[in-house]
Amino acid sequence: MILRRGLATLVAIVALGGSSQVAVAQAALTVSAGASLPMGDYGKYANTGYLATVGLLFKVGEKGLSVGGQGLFGANSHSDYDGDKTTLMGALGSVVYRLGDATKPGVSLIGNVGMLQHKYSSDQFPNEEGSSSGVAYGGGAAFTVPRGRMSVYLAIRYLMASIENETTAFVPIQAGVTIPLGGNK
Repeated sequence: MILRRGLATLVAIVALGGSSQVAVAQAALTVSAGASLPMGDYGKYANTGYLATVGLLFKVGEKGLSVGGQGLFGANSHSDYDGDKTTLMGALGSVVYRLGDATKPGVSLIGNVGMLQHKYSSDQFPNEEGSSSGVAYGGGAAFTVPRGRMSVYLAIRYLMASIENETTAFVPIQAGVTIPLGGNK
């Protein structure tokens, strides 16, 4: 359900972006993976895990602003019991602002808002398994290096969601690639 909402958001962004030909010419695919460092309440029992994302970004004007969406998937094992883990899945809207000349290495600022699902599973306590969702938000920065038409980047963000009166917060540190789709813009 979360991923369907994310897909609906992406479709709405494309529709608002004008004709499909213009939107595709200015669209870029983003793919990243890396570590997920639990923070706050979540960090009391979850270990460092992994997080992967895939998304689309659409340029807005010529000043370095892009909007889009991404899906995320990751997991963190728990320190309490072997076999306990939390799986994180979500769909986030993204606003990215590239500072400076995009043809040179530089920094981008990132803002996110969307939905996050926190799914608990346990080998020892299967009756306590379950999942809940909540509104997620966060922000961060990326250092981007252009490589021909595509770019590689290293990003660090802080993401959190309030789920059933608890906070799931984590810091993803990810390496990724941005690949333009369509025309040469």
